[in-house]
Amino acid sequence: MFSDDEKRAIRRLYLWPKLGTYFLFSIFPALAVWIACIAVDDAILKSQGVYLPGLYSLLPVVIVYVALCLVFSIGTRVMANRPAWRSVERKIFGEAADTPLPGELYAGIGMSAAGRLMNSRDGGTPGGEALEVVGSALSFFGFWRLMRAFHEAARIAAEKGGVRLPSLGAWRAAVVLVPILVFVAVFTPRLVSSAQASSEARAEAAERVSAIEEAFEDGGCAYVSADDPTRRQTSYGYSVYGYLDALDEPLVSYACVDTDASGALKEISYHADIDLTLSPEENLAAVQADFDRLADMLSGLGMPSPTLPAEFTEEFLAGTYYDDVSVYEGTEDGLTVYAHFSTDPKEEFNENSDTYVFLSIEV
Repeated sequence: MFSDDEKRAIRRLYLWPKLGTYFLFSIFPALAVWIACIAVDDAILKSQGVYLPGLYSLLPVVIVYVALCLVFSIGTRVMANRPAWRSVERKIFGEAADTPLPGELYAGIGMSAAGRLMNSRDGGTPGGEALEVVGSALSFFGFWRLMRAFHEAARIAAEKGGVRLPSLGAWRAAVVLVPILVFVAVFTPRLVSSAQASSEARAEAAERVSAIEEAFEDGGCAYVSADDPTRRQTSYGYSVYGYLDALDEPLVSYACVDTDASGALKEISYHADIDLTLSPEENLAAVQADFDRLADMLSGLGMPSPTLPAEFTEEFLAGTYYDDVSVYEGTEDGLTVYAHFSTDPKEEFNENSDTYVFLSIEV
């Protein structure tokens, strides 16, 4: 019934429209896998730095798949206008038919253009963005309907003419799985390396945090609180608090040691409440004594000494209990020291006001 050229045209018009849609719509599951790999690397494994091979792997895949979609889509239109397929149409349908573009495709293109025009004139509006989104969705649907029309015509012709058609399952699986496997192959070395580095960092952080926690407990702190790296991993690090006094005491002094994700020291800060019944000199001496006591507990861990800057001491002694004092200072060791006396102005001061000295040393 059909010549070899006609059979070839039927097979191609059966396969090519499907391949065009496969290559287009397979971009979306591939994008989902790429995003998932990025999320696992960043949010779960807390990897440091940007993984450029993974970041740039998406663009080539999208370019190749869009190009192949265009090749098979345009090839379908070209094949549909060739004499071999025209002959098939006359034999099966009685006349050669010109498959029109679906209305959804025209509507989608028009709505997208209108949305872009609105955004360009108004500097971006929700209405313009909505038109672009709806237009894109309609364009995809129109494209799918057009390719499906060619595919169905070829399928009907093959059934009536007894033409053996190629299997679509293997093609569909290959088109969908290839970009996914590419992303898995690109990200696997990074994920394995990040998982190993994450495990090592957590072990180091757990050891360091445990040592700080033990130092506070052995030093006689009334209350100690510490993050547990073995239970909760973070990209920003962990904190250990050591309180000299019970939390329900009216005056509380404590130290907080902050580490990075691997347990290295980032910052150590000290806090001491002020007793307004004492003179500034007595309070300053009590604050320094509490800071020194807390520092002595950590002396075996290489922590910097909590010495209040001379400028802070002068301003604190020269002021009143209603004047804030803040001093930044850099040291020869490359440390950044911040000392702050927190209070409220006299006219706002009441029984709920907090007055304390805070000392922070950043590494």
